[in-house]
Amino acid sequence: MPVLRAEDLTRRFGDRDVVQGVLLGLEPGESAAVLGPSGSGKTTLLHMIGILERPTRGRVLLDGADAWSGGAAQRARRRLCSIGFVTQQGNLIGHLSARDNVALPSWRKSGYRAGALREADEILEQLGVSAVAAERAATLSAGEAQRVAIARALVNAPRLLLADEPTANVDSENGARILEALSMAQRQGAATLLVTHDAAVAARMGRILRLLDGRLIS
Repeated sequence: MPVLRAEDLTRRFGDRDVVQGVLLGLEPGESAAVLGPSGSGKTTLLHMIGILERPTRGRVLLDGADAWSGGAAQRARRRLCSIGFVTQQGNLIGHLSARDNVALPSWRKSGYRAGALREADEILEQLGVSAVAAERAATLSAGEAQRVAIARALVNAPRLLLADEPTANVDSENGARILEALSMAQRQGAATLLVTHDAAVAARMGRILRLLDGRLIS
């Protein structure tokens, strides 16, 4: 069974379909990149798949179940347990330490703070940012912040990893580290969907798709 299946996924704003009739599937450990110009609907597509923005039409299936079913609390729990989302800005909580940012999703999922902190320490070590674990997120460099954001997205071992321009604000060295972290998630079985403007980044994914005039083509 695919981790992700999007069927006829459409989002209308006013009289315009920004995303039109997208059909997409990803198996465990499979990856795909979505290329397209600014304003082509790439982020909107990720937000619909990530249960952040409701489709106008169509549905999103996660492990065969309708991702948008149930109430707000059920959908929030589904995001917490099944989806890791890396935004272009990272969206870390600035006054919390890097360690606490990473531990928070695990703590919310398990209710066990000590275990969540141990998991945070392990994944920060894997991503090479354990040295900044105690630093406030607001003081981190762009490369450090993005790797901490990826650690936070991965801490609950998501079935689906979504990444929106994860290398856009970092140098080539940190970009390579970020891509290796995404590859690590794939090796652990996560299906990965990455949005990017960078053809070299897209080439690291298993499939390359293009979003043109709201339609997804391979």
